[in-house]
Amino acid sequence: MYQHLEAITADYPHASLYVSGDLNSRCKDYLDFIPHDNLSFIFGNVDYNGSDFDIPRSSKDIVRGNTFGKHLVKLCGVFDIHFLYGSFSGDRCGEFTCFSNDGASAVDYMIASSVLFKCITDFKVLSRDDSDYFSIACSFKFPLKIISLVSEGMKSCHPVKSFRWRGANGNAFLSTLKQILQTNCNVLQSALETGVDSHVQLIT
Repeated sequence: MYQHLEAITADYPHASLYVSGDLNSRCKDYLDFIPHDNLSFIFGNVDYNGSDFDIPRSSKDIVRGNTFGKHLVKLCGVFDIHFLYGSFSGDRCGEFTCFSNDGASAVDYMIASSVLFKCITDFKVLSRDDSDYFSIACSFKFPLKIISLVSEGMKSCHPVKSFRWRGANGNAFLSTLKQILQTNCNVLQSALETGVDSHVQLIT
């Protein structure tokens, strides 16, 4: 029986988004989701629903925000994406991600769609500081299910036949293949000895 591992994609819409990097945005405690405020959205019909996502986050950054940060959290609210920073046990305090002449700050983020949060097991700012920036890391755990690819119709299919080389054909093939590999090996060896820059296309 043939089996195939397939992620349970029905639970994760195709529009899921994941972004990581130095976004030069200082957001501190800006909300990255639309809270439930109702009152029929200021005395009228409700034009939007509050977000079901309401995970709080922390940050050691002393600057509440900058222009980039305001734009970023607006995008988060519109597209239902959120910060991992300061929201998981590995980074419960919202550690600094950058140290420079201007002081410490948090400008490096990982942002993910709400539906991906149930697959994220942890997020942390790593202590290794090879540059002014600390690395950030996140762990995912996706559930899998086994789907059988064998149907009743496939069970009646003829088995795949194996083929053998006739007579000296097998030896002739191996000899030709060996010659081709040896020729290419010699060409590549020669290219490496004379400098890689002029032979990139040949090697790739």
